[in-house]
Amino acid sequence: MTKKETKLSDEEVCNIAFDIALEEAFAVCNTPEGKQRAFNECAALLGIDDASTLSVHCQTILEDFADEKKREKICYDFRNIRAVVMCTAWREMETRHISFREAISAAWAEVKSKCADVGAYI
Repeated sequence: MTKKETKLSDEEVCNIAFDIALEEAFAVCNTPEGKQRAFNECAALLGIDDASTLSVHCQTILEDFADEKKREKICYDFRNIRAVVMCTAWREMETRHISFREAISAAWAEVKSKCADVGAYI
């Protein structure tokens, strides 16, 4: 390593590992059932336990986020904003047929923009 090169932080290494793991899971589980299982596992990390009501749960999350009166509070809540990102990513994967990595990236961009609209810069 030269002096100009910098070592990745533990957090950056963890983020890369997590991204690779999720991307691989969605690539290997490329059936509707497989995608649903992979998504359910991700959702479980966010405290969404009942996979049978996940789509209803996501619909509620996205409807609440669309309401500007509720959005600012959601934007500043660690779990809630990540739930919005996951539900938005799932919607993007289903509608645009893009990879998990692209869907997460697009979801974060959309969420950050909408949070900024209500003065919540994340």
